[in-house]
Amino acid sequence: MDATTFRCSVNFNATEEATLMAMHKQSGVASLSSFMNMQLFGQDFQGSSY
Repeated sequence: MDATTFRCSVNFNATEEATLMAMHKQSGVASLSSFMNMQLFGQDFQGSSY
């Protein structure tokens, strides 16, 4: 597995953050970074299983 080499920062307003947290909670994925990676790239994060 490739180690995480690059990090990104995203800014949200309060409404966007609340929406993101609700989507994350509903997904059942434990890690927020894994959830966001799935949403962006349609795959798991570093081979994690959910």
